[in-house]
Amino acid sequence: MNDRVATAVLGTGSRPWTPSTAPVHAWLPAGPLPWRLLLEAGVDELRARAGRALGPGQALPTAPPEHRAQCSPELAAVLQELLRHRDRDLVALVLDRLAARGRRVPPALLPALLRDARIRALPNTWIAGGERAAWLADQRRGWAPPGPLAVHGDLLEEGTPRERLETLRQLVATDPAAAVAWLEPAIGTEPAATRRAWLALFDDPPPAVAEPLLVQALTDRSRKVRERASALLRSLPGSELAQACAGAGVHCLAWQGGRWDVVLPASWDPDWGEPPPGPDEGARTRQAGALIATVPLGAWTAATGRTPVETVAALDPSDAFVAVAWRHAALVARDTAWLTALMDRALGTGETGSAYGALIDALPSELLALRAPRALRVRDWAQLLPLLKALDRPWPLPVARAWVARFYELAQQVQHGQLDPPADALQSVRAAALALPAPLLVLDTRTWVDRLAPSRGQALVAQALDDLAHVLAVRRRLEELLPAASGEPRE
Repeated sequence: MNDRVATAVLGTGSRPWTPSTAPVHAWLPAGPLPWRLLLEAGVDELRARAGRALGPGQALPTAPPEHRAQCSPELAAVLQELLRHRDRDLVALVLDRLAARGRRVPPALLPALLRDARIRALPNTWIAGGERAAWLADQRRGWAPPGPLAVHGDLLEEGTPRERLETLRQLVATDPAAAVAWLEPAIGTEPAATRRAWLALFDDPPPAVAEPLLVQALTDRSRKVRERASALLRSLPGSELAQACAGAGVHCLAWQGGRWDVVLPASWDPDWGEPPPGPDEGARTRQAGALIATVPLGAWTAATGRTPVETVAALDPSDAFVAVAWRHAALVARDTAWLTALMDRALGTGETGSAYGALIDALPSELLALRAPRALRVRDWAQLLPLLKALDRPWPLPVARAWVARFYELAQQVQHGQLDPPADALQSVRAAALALPAPLLVLDTRTWVDRLAPSRGQALVAQALDDLAHVLAVRRRLEELLPAASGEPRE
């Protein structure tokens, strides 16, 4: 082990490296955690963490100053243990709290965070990682963040591509007209990847002021740019492209004898923009869905003479892509009646309900929460698992209590040998452990485990409950070491 390796890893130095007899600890930040990690790792491992080798007389890379306070050694030890066991759910939970409370991860843990692709994809990795996370990612190929980091100031004219993208993101959110005014003359001079990234800044549906820019992008030389522009224009009510697609979309569904008949388009008209991307298999279905999503929802209720609930109930379960298109139209129009009808069909809580699992992910969680307790009481576990994953964390208390009651009932049935627990019910335990609201962190899962006999099914329940106990214990420890700030949602 030598001075230059330790310094390059931890970023605590700026002078050229020369052989030195200074002890290694002179280069290290205070605290026991970096010492332990450095002693556990060999010189080759530390060189890998540094990202590049240095020769005599070369200047050491200098880490930027940190603006966040480092978390406590106790919390760092918790995070280190979770990383060692690759428990990404709980790592994400700790990073969320660190990001919300203005704390950062110790430098010695950053390599373990940045090596994991799923953890790198979390925005809070780069917030809780501090300035040194981005700096270290620049030194090591493959550790770059998935998107730009926060920047400051107006850098549209002279900033780097990353800085301009982030500045545009802020401008689109705060002043879309100004963003469009800057983009219209500039977008044609940029590479295709940049043009795609700029169009990706607009939400679905985009602001009305973006229509001229998107119409301009319909003739772009990049197919992916044309696809994105077409998709945005189709979701923009009132645009010429949306109106043309809606005129074709009404013919993709026919009301016959109280049921919907799907009529797939024979070919894609260039007047409808670029067709939706994807493999050839199912292309006509995706095209029909794109057209149906542009039709005002009132056209379907007018065709049936029925309510949204009855209109949705008449759809055959094999045509779930139509329900997905209706969901998109309802989200764009913010039509609560249609969203509720689709949600009840997805959860199977309607009188003629049938599960549409694909719908659950994109339905507003505040609406799901209203129906979830009832669904938890009556639906199969296979239908409930997508719902539990789609709900925002933390769950509302009625949802959490309904899950506890349902799972406790299952545990009692298993205890008496009435059935083996379904896999979907056991998978729901981890989702629940992360989402139970703070008042239920006192849940004593060991009571459930101790009451179970050692049959195969009961052992599976015991294993699931042990995982629940583990997650809740980590969450309670997190509350002790770094409580949620006043006004901050608690897990």
